[in-house]
Amino acid sequence: SATSSYSSSSGVDWVFPIMLVLLVLGVWALVDVISRSTHAFKAAEKSKTLWLVLLIVGLVFAGVLSVLLGVFYLVTVRPKVKAAGRSMPSLR
Repeated sequence: SATSSYSSSSGVDWVFPIMLVLLVLGVWALVDVISRSTHAFKAAEKSKTLWLVLLIVGLVFAGVLSVLLGVFYLVTVRPKVKAAGRSMPSLR
């Protein structure tokens, strides 16, 4: 008899949502780098160019690498750059 309920035969229904979340983390990190000023990165003794290149290469060529770089950026670099940007006088 046929059943009306959907049953996955692959058992990996969780892969797509996790991959989507990880992709979003990488994109979030990239957008955050773009939105921060170069001066804030310099004040935090970090390289904006390096992080742009790392995250773009990670997103384009290696999903897992992008996730690791994105998480590392968001956890360790972003707070320093954000704090440095707040403590700087406005450039307007």
